[in-house]
Amino acid sequence: MSNYNGSKSDYLTEKTLNANLEVRKLGFKPYIAPSLSSGALSILATVSGDYFYGSSLMGHVFMGSKMRLTNLGIEIPRYELHPEVIKKLDDTYKQLRRII
Repeated sequence: MSNYNGSKSDYLTEKTLNANLEVRKLGFKPYIAPSLSSGALSILATVSGDYFYGSSLMGHVFMGSKMRLTNLGIEIPRYELHPEVIKKLDDTYKQLRRII
């Protein structure tokens, strides 16, 4: 991945981690949008054979990724990732593994 930008990645990671809490501070409990995106839209993509974002068991933990269901099971696309991204994913995997 030649266009990786570490500072942008860190910024987006921080926003992802804290956006739900910020919405809750405004008095909203974000149930409807997540149920549509995580539930209904993923189910439609699954039955259509399209890619969606979900969680699957990778090694010893459930990790989120882009995937689709095929006749052979779950297919997860492989990408060439920047070494910093690989390290972040590996660190996340190790943290999740410690929890279990």
